[in-house]
Order: sequence, then structure tokens, then C-alpha cells
Amino acid sequence: MRIVFIGSVIFSKEILNHLFKKKLGISLIITKKIYKKKSDKIDLSSYAKKNNTPFLYVKNINDKRNIDKIKSLKPDLILCLGWSEILKSKILEIPKIGTIGYHPSDLPANRGRHPIIWSLVKGLKKTASTFIFIKKGIDNGDIISKKKILINFNDDAEKLYKKLIKSAKKQIEEIIHNLNKNKLRTFKQDEKKSNYCRKRNYSDGKIDWRMSAVSIHNLVRALSKPYDGAHFIYNSKEYKVWKVKISNDENINIESGKIIKVKHNVPIVKCGKSSILLEKISPKLKFKEGMYL
Repeated sequence: MRIVFIGSVIFSKEILNHLFKKKLGISLIITKKIYKKKSDKIDLSSYAKKNNTPFLYVKNINDKRNIDKIKSLKPDLILCLGWSEILKSKILEIPKIGTIGYHPSDLPANRGRHPIIWSLVKGLKKTASTFIFIKKGIDNGDIISKKKILINFNDDAEKLYKKLIKSAKKQIEEIIHNLNKNKLRTFKQDEKKSNYCRKRNYSDGKIDWRMSAVSIHNLVRALSKPYDGAHFIYNSKEYKVWKVKISNDENINIESGKIIKVKHNVPIVKCGKSSILLEKISPKLKFKEGMYL
């Protein structure tokens, strides 16, 4: 089977390496140059070189030059796993079998952008690892494989990411096996159950101390590594918050954002509801009881 692999995030790398280990033939890897480290973005060229596989850097995958290159390989299958651009029909029509994509949500729920982050921000207790055939539209193709993933209250983005990768590796093996045996089954998504998540922006990551402690906890774990971190501004300087813990200290007669206690420079901050410990921030900041953030 001739496979073209498209990807540019950590998830892409993990699945690509798994395919190499299982000796599943990759004819071409399409990726992006990463000029500035951002979130979970990654350049797959080094993994292509290590496995003696041709690779192609693209800025716009839908450019005619890139389409012609994919066509020339006459691929049976395209795997598009971790890619921000929408593939146009001229690409989707190329492979004999089709183009398989991936979305880390319980499709048709939570289509769209940043599903891992939004799942944690919203405090969901479960999500899913879902492979689909890509068609015109956004995350609306027929489902090939879907496995439920439980989200624990203290799971952060990295832990959830790893759960999804672990499941996806098993799923992609099964998918390729079923394709080779002509036993692949799919099912359509229920449009009545669909919703779309928007692209997040910088302000979505800002902590407002009037939020509840639970909401701040969810925001911080959602934006932890490999993402950019939740943040607050103090004296016109940005501080990233990487780890927090909900505190039992409660005093309704204290304004939100005031530090209640400090122990070993770990402050307890009053929130809109309850309070929270700032266990890990960067850069370092000297905290004092009574200080306002």
C-alpha cells in the first residue's frame, strides 16, 4: 500500500514513528518548517531522513505544485494527522482508498479547533480518539474508528495527549489491517448531535481571579505543556501558570485575586469561588500575604 503522510504536530510524529516500527510503507511525508517553537508544532523531516523516506516542505498544501507531486505517487491512501489546513477536493480525489484524518473528540461533538484544550477547559469527563474519512467540510466525514477516552479531574493536556496517542496507535494498526483485508467498516455522523469549537486566542488563556477555583484549575491544565500556558499579568509583566491545586481555604470576605497565605513561596489566592494554590509559575515571583494579583 502506498501511503502519503501529512502532519506537523507531536501527535503526527508519534503515529508516524509507530507506522515505521510496524513497517507500514510511507511513500512521502509532507510537513512544515518550524521557524519558531509554538505549542505542539514539529518538523517531521528528521524522522523522514532517519527512515530513508522522501519528504516535502509545504507552506500551502493546496498549491498546484504540491497537488502534482502527490498525484505523481499514485497513492492508495493519504493519512492527514495533525494539520491545520483544510485539504481541498483536488487532493481528496487523488488516493484510491481515500484520505483519513484524526480528531481528538467524541465526534460529532466538538468539531473544529483545539478539541483537547476545550475538553479540559469545559471540564468534560470523557472525550474520544476518532479517525474519519475526510470530505468537504470540517470534521464531518464518516467515522472509521472511535474509542472513548476518560478524563480524570487532574489530567492535564500532556496526560490527555498521551492517552489519545496510546489509543490512536492501536486504532491505526487496526485500520490499516482492515483496509488490507477489505474489512473496513464506517458509519455516518449524526449532524443533530454536532457542535463546533472556535479557534482560541491569547485572551482565552488569561486568568481572571473572579473565576471559580475549578474554572481556573481547568484553564491551567488545558493550557499546560505542550501548549503555551495560562497566564496572569502582574505589574505589567506576564506570568505563566503551569500547575495549581484547589485549596480548602475559604473566606467570602476577601476580594478575588488577594493572596490569603504563602508557604515556601507557594501562595493561596482567593478566587470568585473558593481559592487556589499556584504550585508552579514562570518566571519566578516573590509572593506576600495580602498581595493582589
